[in-house]
Amino acid sequence: MQDDKSGEYNVPFLSTFGLKKSGVLVRGYDREQGLIIKHGNPKNIQGIQGLIREDVRFINRNKGSGTRLLIDRHLTELASSRGTDLDTLSKRIQGYGYEAKSHSAVAAAVKNDRADAGVGIRTVAEVLGLDFIKLDDEKYDFLIAKERLNKKSVKAFIKLVASKEFSSALPDRAPGLSTNQQSGTIIFQP
Repeated sequence: MQDDKSGEYNVPFLSTFGLKKSGVLVRGYDREQGLIIKHGNPKNIQGIQGLIREDVRFINRNKGSGTRLLIDRHLTELASSRGTDLDTLSKRIQGYGYEAKSHSAVAAAVKNDRADAGVGIRTVAEVLGLDFIKLDDEKYDFLIAKERLNKKSVKAFIKLVASKEFSSALPDRAPGLSTNQQSGTIIFQP
């Protein structure tokens, strides 16, 4: 999750959830987040502003999820550019109050005509043959209990995430996911 105040991913939330003393955060990979829409984009949705159209049904993510924070950040920016606030703007979005608990659930709702658009990761959009409009990249990191850091399996996992093999295989096996220079490194340790 990206902290709206610092712009930093995941580390600020260790304190929020009481994990700063017991958790080690390992940088994972980047993943593309964006609008998941029907193949061929029949509603001609061009970006986040398309969600406020009367003919567009939206499926939101659950409160507290990183994707919901991303959605609300983009909608807050749109609202501000229009001289209003998120609460007022969200009332104009059909389905803003309808929440899904996963990226797959969002994509399934779009695929099965329960929504015209939702926000999720490119990977699930492509798996279901849906179109995707990128909004942002986000950091997907791994939280490991401090006392497990020296376990053989945990060390092997961290080594795998840092490997060139993982880096080269990831985009082919999971479109929209990619490693970065920090993948497999400890970014926070108490």
